[in-house]
Amino acid sequence: MKHISDETVICRYMSVSAFLMLLNGEAFFPSIKKLREGDPLEASVGEAVNQMLWDIAVDGGEEELALELIFEEKSAKDKKKRASEVVDNLESHFVRSVLGGSLASKIAERRAAWCWFGSDIESAAMWQIYGNRGIAVFTTVGHLKSALPTCLEHLVGGITYVDRKSGSARSIENLCACSKELLRKPYFLKASEFVSESEVRVVIRCNDPRGRGRIVEGIDIGTLIREVKISPFLSTGESEAIRKLVIEKHGEDSIDINQSSLRGDQMLRSIEEWGIEFNRYNDGDDADLPMFLRLL
Repeated sequence: MKHISDETVICRYMSVSAFLMLLNGEAFFPSIKKLREGDPLEASVGEAVNQMLWDIAVDGGEEELALELIFEEKSAKDKKKRASEVVDNLESHFVRSVLGGSLASKIAERRAAWCWFGSDIESAAMWQIYGNRGIAVFTTVGHLKSALPTCLEHLVGGITYVDRKSGSARSIENLCACSKELLRKPYFLKASEFVSESEVRVVIRCNDPRGRGRIVEGIDIGTLIREVKISPFLSTGESEAIRKLVIEKHGEDSIDINQSSLRGDQMLRSIEEWGIEFNRYNDGDDADLPMFLRLL
């Protein structure tokens, strides 16, 4: 897990519905398993180092707990048989690799993450991927930590991006050989293809039997939100409706909320808005019309 300074500015792009949920002090933390639907190798340590993951569990005296976790869905009789077979074959590299992969999959079901983009500047790419017609919330790592419920056991850290090609200086084999701590927390690993996200995430325990994630309540919005940006893809009318909703719920001066700087001025106005503008001048002289309307 990479340490991130509390002063680091971070941003989360989200749908309007997720933002409304957040205004109520709630947020959905998807499980690592759920996140793998978008990136199949999310928090994956890879076959080459699965054996290392298992060896770490054994070295830490957690072999029995690991086996219990891997075979938790088996009957007591079957579980005992499987465990006995494993113990008899622990010298096999293949068996240890399979066990490490199974352990990583179980971890993915039992950990959930709230992901943030590490930047104080708006990202056109992030708007397109995560915040299209949505909202961006800006805060700092320190404010994020302080806003989480005190009773919530969590970790906050930066993602370590690894090269999936063996032999690279930043290959997962080389990085994990230098720091086994990375293997203990594979949910702070991602492929180098995602390095542009500069991701910071909050990781919590998740006991959802469906493996989807967990809703966290009691988030202090006054502490968390430093600034809100409204998607450049929303019209002025939609933006004003969101702004009014925030003011009604939290007061006029409680949250700094503005239109995205990527929107520009008049270029992205809707046809309906231009119709209102045209009708406003309809009874006047052409000299009062904006230049491009005079040419229509």
